Amino acid sequence: MLAINRACELVRELDCGEIVDGIIDICNVSVEPTRVRFDPKRINEILGTSISREEMSELLKRIEMIVDGDEIIVPAYRNDIINTADVAEEIVRLYGVDKILPTQFECRAVEGKLTNYQAFLKKINDTCVGLGFDEIYTYSFISPKMFDKIHIPENDVRRDVIRIRNPLGDDTSVMRTTALPSILEALMHNYNHRSPVCRLFECATLYQKSESDMSYESKSLAIAFYGEGDFYDMKGYIEAILKHLGVKGWRIQSDEENPSYHPGRCAKVIIGDKKVGSFGQIHPSVASEFEIGTDVYAATLDVTKMYGSADSDKHYEPLPVFPGIERDLALVMDKDIEAQTVIDSIVRFSGKSLCSVKIFDVYTGKGVPDGKKSVAFRLTFRLPDKTMNDAEAEQAVSKILKKLKENCDIEIRS
Repeated sequence: MLAINRACELVRELDCGEIVDGIIDICNVSVEPTRVRFDPKRINEILGTSISREEMSELLKRIEMIVDGDEIIVPAYRNDIINTADVAEEIVRLYGVDKILPTQFECRAVEGKLTNYQAFLKKINDTCVGLGFDEIYTYSFISPKMFDKIHIPENDVRRDVIRIRNPLGDDTSVMRTTALPSILEALMHNYNHRSPVCRLFECATLYQKSESDMSYESKSLAIAFYGEGDFYDMKGYIEAILKHLGVKGWRIQSDEENPSYHPGRCAKVIIGDKKVGSFGQIHPSVASEFEIGTDVYAATLDVTKMYGSADSDKHYEPLPVFPGIERDLALVMDKDIEAQTVIDSIVRFSGKSLCSVKIFDVYTGKGVPDGKKSVAFRLTFRLPDKTMNDAEAEQAVSKILKKLKENCDIEIRS
């Protein structure tokens, strides 16, 4: 009405029309007050308040909204009030936002974390980096010719590959079943660029067929180096990785059936009765296939099998209370007897007093018969409840020597 009155006043002042008495309503629709649900509990939940029903009613009366039971009669001119949220907005405007006390957010943020397997992979990466290796990422597709380059036999299961339907070329036409060619290619790239030392690793994804002709993926840890180090350095790296990952029940044996590696300079890692990987010096002819003109050492380990045998819990033991006794034994044995076999026998025959067995010397020459070798072992004995004396140590050594003679034909060097 204020706007209409002002318009009429301007018409009279400007003398641009004639003002007549009365008001004519040309609206054909009758506008009646509307009703909206009145829910004090829901209004308090929306606002985070505890306003009583009576106080809400008084506030609404101030803006011509009348509470009628569970409904509110809303004036016709307030067509913006259509639901409970609109009513809550009017109440808080009249009540005063400054009167609403802050409340704690009733929600807890969940911290994201790695799965156990992802944490295991990260631990592998951290361990390899700590040992001085650089991580690489290589393509998952390779050339079928790579199997010939690393001397994989024709009937080997690794040649049963998954072929790509639309390869970019023959060099990228199959999915890899071994990580060895990929890491050797990376070494070749560094060698051709005259890098004197190269130490690389990769947790590579392998793609293999199953008996149902469906493919499945697995992870393989590949590490390789040239320039510095030898077979025993690689063996030390493998042992450090297995120990740091908490892998249980592993042992190392010589591997004479792996054509990719130098004969006599290759070993395999076994967990239980399953082979989980190999390591050693790459066969010179394989190295020449990749145009690497120096000794190359590499290893591949099945990550899935290691994960299944790993113990994530750390176990601590108190420091020994009583001193130990060391005894050095130089044992003469056939050249083809593995030192690990002798260590296993010593542990088996020694009893609970033996703490550790270490090799510190291998000798062939004067004083050692042909076809024989002398291997020196350092044995440490310790008792948990008292100090071990010399007589007890000698008794333990005598028992070990007797069993080695009877079972393995191994004698102490005179």
